[in-house]
Amino acid sequence: YVALSHCWGSLERRPLRTLKENLQRHLHDIPWQSLPKTFQEACAICAQLGIEYIWIDSLCIVQDDSAEWEAESAIMGRIYEESLFNIAASSAADSSEGLFDVLEKIDFVKIPYTGPEGLEDSSVYAYLQQPGLHIDRDATPLNARAWVMQEAILSRRTVHFTKHGLIWSCSMGSLQEGNNRATPRLNVVDWLELAMRYSGRDLTYQSDKLHAIQGLANESAKRHRKTYYYGVFIEDLAASLRWFGDNERPIHRTVLEGVGNILPSWSWASVTGRIEF
Repeated sequence: YVALSHCWGSLERRPLRTLKENLQRHLHDIPWQSLPKTFQEACAICAQLGIEYIWIDSLCIVQDDSAEWEAESAIMGRIYEESLFNIAASSAADSSEGLFDVLEKIDFVKIPYTGPEGLEDSSVYAYLQQPGLHIDRDATPLNARAWVMQEAILSRRTVHFTKHGLIWSCSMGSLQEGNNRATPRLNVVDWLELAMRYSGRDLTYQSDKLHAIQGLANESAKRHRKTYYYGVFIEDLAASLRWFGDNERPIHRTVLEGVGNILPSWSWASVTGRIEF
């Protein structure tokens, strides 16, 4: 199966969701015309590649069933990790924008030249390639989302659809369209580095703060044989307590919707805003 990473967008532009009231209808069929453009194009890619299944969070999890959501969010990282590859709608602000229409128009220039003796005059076509697509990928709407961090790191392979072209990413590194030089990608190595990067990302619901990084925590705990607790590893507690707020972007205490502030104040996860160690 293939997984999809996408921005849900604002409340009024949310994609089609599976809810308790439409669950039985969705189990029977989901009309093609009811799918937003990003979902349709992701399904079309799978069909062309002969892949029968696609996992889309808003459809595969009953969104207003709290028990199911709790169970599924705990294994979300594994879902992306075990997919064949991940389709990332990186430059789309919501699911109505699709994968391909976000691509900026490329201006080609015709350059005439005289061929070697015996060949007719001909011409070539050239265009200016945008530099640093990995930088462009990091600045996309999708990469500003907190949930997407573990999706990108844990997925074996990801195809990023950006406004400047495609970017392929796997354990060997990232490769941009038209460039044969690979760049390394972020891996589960330094937990404090991951926490810093994660803390500056956006969440619609602050109550998802630790849910959205649980998959990375599970992988890091397994790899380093450490004990995870409220955003830190007990074996690294001394270093993990030395966090502070980014001076340019003030932090404030995280209030969890409906449950009050239950995160311990010594944890970096207890505040909203970018932190450093």
